[in-house]
Amino acid sequence: MGKSKSDVVIQRHFQQKYNVDRDHSVLLFKKKKKLQYLINSVSDEAGVDITLTNRQRELVYLRAVYFRLAIELTKYSYSSIAYLVNRDHATVTHAMTNVWEEIEAYRPDIYDIYEKLVTDMDDQQFAELKVLRVSRKMREIEKTLDNVKRELNKDYFSLQQKLVNVKKVAYNEELD
Repeated sequence: MGKSKSDVVIQRHFQQKYNVDRDHSVLLFKKKKKLQYLINSVSDEAGVDITLTNRQRELVYLRAVYFRLAIELTKYSYSSIAYLVNRDHATVTHAMTNVWEEIEAYRPDIYDIYEKLVTDMDDQQFAELKVLRVSRKMREIEKTLDNVKRELNKDYFSLQQKLVNVKKVAYNEELD
């Protein structure tokens, strides 16, 4: 099974960027296979090449889907994740803090692509990473529950204080 043209181009790019020989380049290239799989998955699902270097809103949203999947399903740095779609780490940060909120709020079609890809990723290479994703979600839920509990305790304490004050007023009125 031969390499695709894009695989060869990426491998050559690793050789040039990291100034390494062919064998070392192959190792770097293999490390990025999961990311390339995610890029191809998002591109195939949307029918658009997300590695294009323009800022059309649709591509920005689809790259945000790729960034989100890569962050949740791999342990690569933001720079590594962004590199394969011709971006830098700041783009990933921006996508996760600003663009992703917009997708969740206003673009259910794009969010559906994300959900479908997460659901479809039953490949064994992502099984362990899916567990990590669920663990992260559970920690987020636990934090939220802790915050709610803290707020309820504050409210409970406040209500107890008010009840004590009402009882004091009622007792004082009874004495008068």
